[in-house]
Amino acid sequence: MSELVFTKDGITIKTQVSTPLVGETFHEEKLPYDKLPVDGIQITITSISPTFDGSGSLKALSFGVRDIASAPANSANKAAAEITLTRGSIRYNYLNLNPKIRRFFPGYKVPFMLTDDKKQYSVHVTSANAGTLAGDPDGGFQVVGGLKEFFGRHKSKPGDKLHVTVIEPGKSYRISTN
Repeated sequence: MSELVFTKDGITIKTQVSTPLVGETFHEEKLPYDKLPVDGIQITITSISPTFDGSGSLKALSFGVRDIASAPANSANKAAAEITLTRGSIRYNYLNLNPKIRRFFPGYKVPFMLTDDKKQYSVHVTSANAGTLAGDPDGGFQVVGGLKEFFGRHKSKPGDKLHVTVIEPGKSYRISTN
């Protein structure tokens, strides 16, 4: 059995892992989170046990873990996405996001720009469950904000495909009908 250890800001998180990590040997390497060689890991935590020091301050958390795997690929790292317009999209002036492309766009209620050949539109993702926090990368499934002019100028109709490409991730995107 291996032990997976995370340490940050003086708090250590340890958990036993049944999957061998580097041949059952302990290996410590200080590496900034943004320099990890993977986009992330997905851990299924089954229990959390706190450890306190003599003064009652939290010292460590131990996690019971069921699964460890590379995080699933998401659309956040892609350079383009395609959106199919629906009758409702055009009538109510929104872009419908399916779960496969949701993370291509910024978090819930985070403003960003969509730019076509003539204009910039200040938009954001909306339509999330009650209690969803602003910035949630999975929250919401519609892009709204001044798209009526875009649909009218491009003579949009249900079934049309829009192509969205990244100009600046999380801030600016180009939208086109071809």
